[in-house]
Amino acid sequence: MKINKKLKVVSLTTLAAACVLSGAFALNANTAAAAEDTFHEVGASIRVANDKGIRFAFGLPEEYTGEGYEIGTLIIPKEVLGADVLNHNDDTADETDVDYLPIACDKNFLPSDKVKGAKEGYKYYNAALTEIPEVNYNTVLVARSYYKNANGEYVYSDVVERSIGYVASAVLNDGYNDTTGIVSAIVNQGFGEETVEVDFEKDLLSVNDTTTFEATNAQGYKAVWSSSDEKVATVDKDGKVTAVKGGETTITAKIGDKSASQQVYVVGDGLYSDQIGTRANGWNFTSNSDWFTMTESNGDMSVAVKLNSNPQKLPMLMVRNMYSKAYYQKVVANGYTKFAFNLAVGGENAANVDDLYVFGKALTSFPKNNDGSYAVSVDTNQFVSYYDTMYTLATSGDAVGAKSSINAMLLAWDYGDTWNTVRNYEFTFSGVAFVEPTLSVDFAEGNTDLVEVGKTTTLTAETNVAGEVEWSTSNAEVATVENGVVTGVKGGVVTITATFCGKSVEKTVYVVGGLNSNQIGTRANGWNYTGNADWFTITENNGDVSVSVKFNSNPQKLPMLMVRNMYSKAYYQKLIDSGYAKLTFMLAVGGDNAADVSDLYVFGKALTSFPKNNDGSYAVSVDTNQFVSYYDTMYTLATSGDAVGAKSSINAMLLAWDYGDTWNTVRNYEFTFSNMAFRQGVLFSDNIGMRVNGWNMTTNTTYMTMDLGANGEMIITANWQAYTNYGPTLVLKNLEDKAYYQNLQTNGYTYLTFDLKVEGEDADKLTDVHILGTAQKVAECEKVDGVYKVKIQLAHIIQFYDTISTLDTSGNQAGQWGSRSAMLLAWRFSTDFATVPEDATRNYVFTISNSAYTKA
Repeated sequence: MKINKKLKVVSLTTLAAACVLSGAFALNANTAAAAEDTFHEVGASIRVANDKGIRFAFGLPEEYTGEGYEIGTLIIPKEVLGADVLNHNDDTADETDVDYLPIACDKNFLPSDKVKGAKEGYKYYNAALTEIPEVNYNTVLVARSYYKNANGEYVYSDVVERSIGYVASAVLNDGYNDTTGIVSAIVNQGFGEETVEVDFEKDLLSVNDTTTFEATNAQGYKAVWSSSDEKVATVDKDGKVTAVKGGETTITAKIGDKSASQQVYVVGDGLYSDQIGTRANGWNFTSNSDWFTMTESNGDMSVAVKLNSNPQKLPMLMVRNMYSKAYYQKVVANGYTKFAFNLAVGGENAANVDDLYVFGKALTSFPKNNDGSYAVSVDTNQFVSYYDTMYTLATSGDAVGAKSSINAMLLAWDYGDTWNTVRNYEFTFSGVAFVEPTLSVDFAEGNTDLVEVGKTTTLTAETNVAGEVEWSTSNAEVATVENGVVTGVKGGVVTITATFCGKSVEKTVYVVGGLNSNQIGTRANGWNYTGNADWFTITENNGDVSVSVKFNSNPQKLPMLMVRNMYSKAYYQKLIDSGYAKLTFMLAVGGDNAADVSDLYVFGKALTSFPKNNDGSYAVSVDTNQFVSYYDTMYTLATSGDAVGAKSSINAMLLAWDYGDTWNTVRNYEFTFSNMAFRQGVLFSDNIGMRVNGWNMTTNTTYMTMDLGANGEMIITANWQAYTNYGPTLVLKNLEDKAYYQNLQTNGYTYLTFDLKVEGEDADKLTDVHILGTAQKVAECEKVDGVYKVKIQLAHIIQFYDTISTLDTSGNQAGQWGSRSAMLLAWRFSTDFATVPEDATRNYVFTISNSAYTKA
């Protein structure tokens, strides 16, 4: 046999009889493009007559089937065709002799009602190969239909590739009733010794859930799918499995006489009526309607029982193990850790529920629903642990109902010797289900993920079944938690975890609390002295941090106290986003060199520029943004190298000392940080200054001292002498640029507000205080419990931005009455104030708190 890929073609006109011809075929193979949707390819089918084989069918519009048109189908084994294109050949000298010849279509017109999906106005034709040897049932055939138009041009359909075995398997998959066994025989012969494998995404489903199985095999044959129990789950011809009812079933894919199976487990709506029975005194009363009746409606089960006592046997409702242990293990493994239902107890003895147990747990310990029923939640693992000892209704013997089996019962009654009468109960089970327990955790309304030391924020947990949520904290030194209430203990970041039925949800909580002793370290001459008690000691007491250090000089290295970045940059950014704009603290400087504070800097700012409190300590206010801006360059205790302590790093240090060449001896310092906290607000101690008689008195403790209250209040003690031309003033420093205030105004903020409390021996004479030039007397401000509610128009801050005097302003104009519009507070004094002796003073105490930008 000569095999050549050049095909010889058998062609017939539309009136010719179907047959197979041989011989050379020569033509002018002009090819025209197929008109869109010209061919209607029906596909391949099986001949089941004695000349069993394969048939390819297609349809053509009637206008292409008339006089002058030639119609046919070319068919050849794919292994013979190879990579060539299947069409006519015009080489008359080259003949091909092959087992499968190109086949001409028969003239049969198949009526539309005999062709699946037939189109109106089309005629349908068959091209059939018959008497195919069994060894070739799996041979892939390539078929292509065509017609030759009046111009002698050939128009081709798309190529179809099918084997007789593949088509036969698809026929069986479509539900063909193969009573003669012909189609099955074709599949078996073509399938050979190959095996079937089943691929699947999941083998555990919930009721009404679906998943698709796939049958894989070397030939790509179509499998016939089946379910061993269609009451549990069905499967269609494409392997789509649909869960119907709780239980287990076997899904099987069969190709010929080869098959593969996979067990499928369906988690349904819990138990069914045929899974529950009763025993009393060791006897099965399930079928005795005088003692046991059960009805099922819409998933609810109502059980009426009457039980009498037996000293050795517990009366009980029992779970029948209708499913395998593997089923329950599968349920547990897939996260269904609870068997939940609502249980209503009725009947004459409904009040006697204190002797009723659910899987060995006293019923009184289960939560109650609003309707009085019990919300029961049982560990699903019970079904695995007690599977072998859960007595089915068919079990008999002395062990049935013994008290030792209480954990294996759905419901069981304990009793004392006094129970010697019949008791009647009615139980209604509703909402019965094995549950994927859910746990959701969020902050309660009005609570956030940020809490200050000593204060609380509350988390709430919601679950879909009854049970206790366990709470834990990743660091009890930062925050504790009890029943979802988180209490800030110490500044830092902590993870609060809620756990329920093996599920955990984490929430991050940020605790705002200043710096801690383990966040502060020291370097001198580039060396880490934190662990050297001769050079560095630190103690913490009631929130105060005391540091004793001694330093000697190095021309290249600054002695310093450093902030250790124990928290993430996100922590500090969180504080800023939540309005914590400043780190404030009191800093007392002691030791042999306490007087040398002129060379001491706090985050790069000379300590002498910070206000002093009455006790001589400094009221320090540091931008929280420093912690973000310098986070990556704040040197931790582990950092070493020449850069550590260099003067260029002064802005990244908590405290740093500059010095001259004359500092060549050891210096001893003692620093005490108190009232250290990150603060919310707008105005801080370094925003406020004072002028008297045109002079800047901010750093003159005779005239002005400032303390910081426990909640960040600014407490200003001011002493003023009389002077005829200059009013005593408090000065607002514009630390923000003008664009900042303009942006606030654009976004609807109209006021700077704060509370002002005025005290002192002359407080009653403060009736002429003006606020940023508004000519509004303090007496006209709203006063609540002795506190003035001050509102300054943001427009005034913008208007007078360039003239609002900073602490560095000097000159005759600073503090004059004409500049009162640029003052935060300005006092116009009375005549008698000017006529008293010049050394006479008036004493005031101002407390500014709760500062904020607000909208109208």
